Amino acid sequence: MNNDAAARIPSSAGRQRFNEITNAMYLFHATCTAASLGLSDAIGDAPTRVDDIAARLGLHGPSLYRMLRALAANGIFEELGDSRFQHTELSRRLRSDHPFSLRALAEFFRSPVQQDAWGGLVDAIRDGKAGFTHRRGKTIYEHLRADAADSALFNRAMLDHSLEGSAMAAQAYTRFGEVSSVLDVGGGLGTLASAIVKAHPHVRATVLDLPHLEPSATRYLQEAGVGDRVSFHPGDFFEAVPGGHDLYILKHCLWNWGDDECSRILRVVRRAIGDANGARLLIMEQILQPSNLARAALADVLMLTISAGGRCRSDGEYRELTREAGFHLDSVLQLEDLAIAELLPV
Repeated sequence: MNNDAAARIPSSAGRQRFNEITNAMYLFHATCTAASLGLSDAIGDAPTRVDDIAARLGLHGPSLYRMLRALAANGIFEELGDSRFQHTELSRRLRSDHPFSLRALAEFFRSPVQQDAWGGLVDAIRDGKAGFTHRRGKTIYEHLRADAADSALFNRAMLDHSLEGSAMAAQAYTRFGEVSSVLDVGGGLGTLASAIVKAHPHVRATVLDLPHLEPSATRYLQEAGVGDRVSFHPGDFFEAVPGGHDLYILKHCLWNWGDDECSRILRVVRRAIGDANGARLLIMEQILQPSNLARAALADVLMLTISAGGRCRSDGEYRELTREAGFHLDSVLQLEDLAIAELLPV
């Protein structure tokens, strides 16, 4: 090879980085497929042979081995030889019975709902409409209200997504010890409210969300053992929020909406607080900062696929948005994948 030809060959660094990206995609699909098949549940507590897993789940043994081998090579399961596999810390998180299970979240990531959303990303970037809307002709929220199966999977996934962060937030925000009544606005099934009252037994909490969630939320709160301390209030945070609470929380809510919708939500909460002395608002979101930009900016791209207008915001953007609604952003506490912004009514 002459020097001119050698000079035209690019550095391998770019290709290696691209390979890392594509391998991450392969690993993502394999991991989510393992969750959907229930492989972690099938392996259980003891090392298990591939043939036994395949027989238990009705799978093709040789194909199953190839996928488990790939997962084990990347730290998800451990291969022991003689076609036996056992758990690693991550594979245990894909078990249904793990207290911080990620199984439903992984299942949702490979569901047609999520795949259609990402499939519409090109069109979303062209015109600003959500990728899901391009593929399905409706918003993801309209679809979930009409499809009971997808709605149930989505709710389980959001429960998985929220469990660990809720427990961390309940421990990290010290002022929970100073309040007696909390309202979780758009709180879904009540994951955060449940974590708060478990960590702070003197607190009573209310979850506000859409009426169709009430049966599932009531069941979850009872199973979590907090049904006597957390109540569900059916409602719409665009219309009205009950007053009389010491602390109001919006967790993973505002990033679903554009600025106009966020302003409406914030003004409704501000109206509910009124002139109550000492009442505060917490916004719990991924807030764009230099320290978390690599991850949070990708989460922002996710919002392009599912919500027209929804996005991750910087603390400066939240400061301006909340100021216009009658709040002063007083402090931001950064946790791992979640920031807690504390706001005072003005």
